[in-house]
Amino acid sequence: MKPDAGAPVSPAPRAEKIAALDRMVQTGQDATDAYLNAYATNRKGTPDRYEFNWSTNVCNSPAPNMPFRFDFSNACIRHDFGYRNYRELLGEGGFRFKGLSGLEPSPKDRVDKVFLQDMDAVCDAFARTRHDLRRRSHPRHPAHRTTRRRHPR
Repeated sequence: MKPDAGAPVSPAPRAEKIAALDRMVQTGQDATDAYLNAYATNRKGTPDRYEFNWSTNVCNSPAPNMPFRFDFSNACIRHDFGYRNYRELLGEGGFRFKGLSGLEPSPKDRVDKVFLQDMDAVCDAFARTRHDLRRRSHPRHPAHRTTRRRHPR
């Protein structure tokens, strides 16, 4: 018998919730993939045993979401996710705490670094697309070459 996708699940312990949040809010593709999978699962309405706060204002302040036509909405949503959940779990002091040595990044620092990574990915994708389009439109690109026949001498 398959479990009911809409059935309630027991909430995860606080330490497990923090560990799951840490896995999703760090730089690198593995963390991005973990976040995107959790986000997609939440959007389907699947019960979330971590009870994460998925609310967002899509970073409406202080800058618009699409400066120079770059769509940073997904980066903003992940940024909101990190801020809201770390603050709920750790409080404002814990969210900004840099560890006992003062050298470790705080959860806030980590969320902001991931935000920059996600925005850079949008810019990089645009740059790759633009470069590819410019390269393809160049007269020397193979798509523009015609077959030349050698004339016999």
